[in-house]
Amino acid sequence: MRMLASIPAAMWWAVCTLTTVGYGDVSPITPLGKLLASGIQIIGIAMVALPTSLFASGFAHVMSRAEQALEDEAEEALADGVITADEANAYAEMAERLYIEPEVAEEIIEAAQRRQQLKDLVAACPHCGKTLVE
Repeated sequence: MRMLASIPAAMWWAVCTLTTVGYGDVSPITPLGKLLASGIQIIGIAMVALPTSLFASGFAHVMSRAEQALEDEAEEALADGVITADEANAYAEMAERLYIEPEVAEEIIEAAQRRQQLKDLVAACPHCGKTLVE
């Protein structure tokens, strides 16, 4: 590995390495050219990284809202304690319409069933039938 002679040379090496541009066959020689090329390389990365992070954040938000809507649907279907065939079909259609994988939809409904069982367990004393939690 060759030693870098100065801080500007080290900065040029770092920018080229971090932006994965590399040195290539043609590279700037003057400090002004290297500074300009470094700025262009960083702007090039920012043009890809910034929109990608915005799209990823928006996608995660939409998926979170879709899963919450499906969770609300599961709670509504379990309100009477039993999921009928019509409710199961409506739930499956909603999961498909929201592009939620069947495994995730199953996990959501299982979690809703556990919450419902916990509510039923805490709601009334098994011995006297009195309500424990309002």
